[in-house]
Amino acid sequence: MIILDTNVISGCMHEPADVAVLRWLDRQPRISVWTTVITVLEIRFGLEVMPDGRRRQARGKAFERLIEDTLERRVAPFDAAAARETAILMSSRQRRGEPRDLRDSMIASEPESRATIESATLRAMAS
Repeated sequence: MIILDTNVISGCMHEPADVAVLRWLDRQPRISVWTTVITVLEIRFGLEVMPDGRRRQARGKAFERLIEDTLERRVAPFDAAAARETAILMSSRQRRGEPRDLRDSMIASEPESRATIESATLRAMAS
């Protein structure tokens, strides 16, 4: 499972889209590419606070296309298992003196809660 965070999703929504991101995405198995409800919240919030206008409309449409067409609605929920893994990840980081933002920790712990990638790999990506 590959989790696209807010920066990657946002890069795909801009005109022109970030070419490096698009090339990288094209090389991934489509079924493995997901985002999370936390990223959806962050993007929707960003859209809502934008001034009304063409730019906001264009980005909103691009986001809907990305979720519906590109990701085919692969949006991981944040459930009790993800909450448990987030707490473990955050406490581990805090003990090492490396605290991170709550939302970033929630996103980083999402795949681990589903046991879809090796724990060591996730922790390395999250650090």
